Amino acid sequence: MMALSRVVYILLSYYCGYAYNKKIPDNKESKMKYDADNIFAKIIKGDIPANKVYEDDDILAFRDINPQAPVHILLIPKQSQISMLGDCSDDDIEVLGKLNVAAAKVAKQENLDSFRVIVNSGSGVGQTVFHLHMHLLGGREFGESII
Repeated sequence: MMALSRVVYILLSYYCGYAYNKKIPDNKESKMKYDADNIFAKIIKGDIPANKVYEDDDILAFRDINPQAPVHILLIPKQSQISMLGDCSDDDIEVLGKLNVAAAKVAKQENLDSFRVIVNSGSGVGQTVFHLHMHLLGGREFGESII
């Protein structure tokens, strides 16, 4: 329980400090121009190889090249040009639903009884590729840790 309290304290401290020191932009200001030349767009086009584990008309899933767990798979929408979750609107409900359904299918395919799904939104929380994507992690105990 102490570890969870520490995590909550750190998150609240960060958020409150950020809110106190900086204006939090509204969604219109935070919209990021989509870079059609990002690495995930190149993977979708086939310009860069990936170890694919799942693909349908809308979603592509492949193994992360820097895994943080025995199973670490990235899921990306193929047609969408959304840079990050914070840029989503009601128009994106369908693609967000498809990402989640695909994550469940991949977890089952990978024989994961339990798993963690992470979506980073913005460089401040570690997003490095600005194409909406989901991390599916499993194959080990995570406990109360965030990752």
